[in-house]
Amino acid sequence: MVGVDSRSPLAGALIAPSATPSLREQRRRAARLGVGGSDRDLPAVLAGLRSADRRVRVGSASALGRIATARAVAALVGNLRASGDAGVLVVSARKLMRLGEVCAVPTIESVLSERGDELDRTGRQTLVRALGAFAQRSSVPMLAARLADADGLTRKRAAKALARINYPESRRALELACTELSWWRSRWARRSLSRMCADLAR
Repeated sequence: MVGVDSRSPLAGALIAPSATPSLREQRRRAARLGVGGSDRDLPAVLAGLRSADRRVRVGSASALGRIATARAVAALVGNLRASGDAGVLVVSARKLMRLGEVCAVPTIESVLSERGDELDRTGRQTLVRALGAFAQRSSVPMLAARLADADGLTRKRAAKALARINYPESRRALELACTELSWWRSRWARRSLSRMCADLAR
């Protein structure tokens, strides 16, 4: 286990030496870590992820994105894989996207494939948006599956992501959506496909 530097002003945050901090104190310290935490505070942040309070868990996930070291990034990826808290998952995906951590792509793809229908629409939208930002060819099957999502914004983001990735299989996925889905559900796929064709014509 990594020790916490006692000289750090944030050392021991979320973990009191003799008793569990009050909920108010846990939230306050999680917010402080999100502003000024460092790698030496990582054990405290990870403890916050196990808190019974949702605000502390989400704040701790946000703090990992602020710390942004290799260990913090690994913890963010772990949140995607294991966390049952939708808020933690969304914050973790957003932080990884902002950090440009392409290493998260296989995990995001796996979560969308295995748990996509269990996530709320905000969770699906965030993961689809992250895959679009990373723009990896391996993401095409997962994004293609989301073209038929029940949520309109998820369909829109999936179509835009496929247009951005812009490989032949991306175009085939959009064409298939245009033929198999209703006119209303396929409208974003049609727009993205039109954009791709216009780009090719230049």
